[in-house]
Amino acid sequence: MSALHDRSRPTNAADDAALATALTSQRRLVVIAVAGLLWFVIAAVVMHGIRSDLDPVTSQMSLYLIGESGGLLQSAYAALGLAMCGLALALYRASPSNTRSAAPLLLFVLAAVSLTVTAFAWMDMPGADRSLEGLIHHVSAYGAFLFTTVGITVQSLCFRRDPT
Repeated sequence: MSALHDRSRPTNAADDAALATALTSQRRLVVIAVAGLLWFVIAAVVMHGIRSDLDPVTSQMSLYLIGESGGLLQSAYAALGLAMCGLALALYRASPSNTRSAAPLLLFVLAAVSLTVTAFAWMDMPGADRSLEGLIHHVSAYGAFLFTTVGITVQSLCFRRDPT
């Protein structure tokens, strides 16, 4: 059990300093996660306002990545990927050792990489010939969804092992 979880043993100054450092690190990871998520939401809303040529209800988010203003949403996808990694690492570090697993962390990192690849590999435009870049976009998008969903499921199963 880590110092973050073992409140039964007496502490000394070194333990207190280690705990303070760990909590500060955790807070930074949570701030990264929240900031990345907020940036993604703000950028997505702004993109729907900027791109009046696309229908926000029927157009895929991938279409918003293409064009002059696509860089805004690309940065938001990358920020969301960093947010996923920050949250996964924070959960890993904060979990008691009997519930900790590197599997969700790895799955969320793979999801973040897939999401970033999705942002920078453009999709094939509707009606256009298929391209390698479009295939990469398509496969990485599926990977992002798959890794995220499985990561959430595995993390939930890890939480179930915590008796508290």
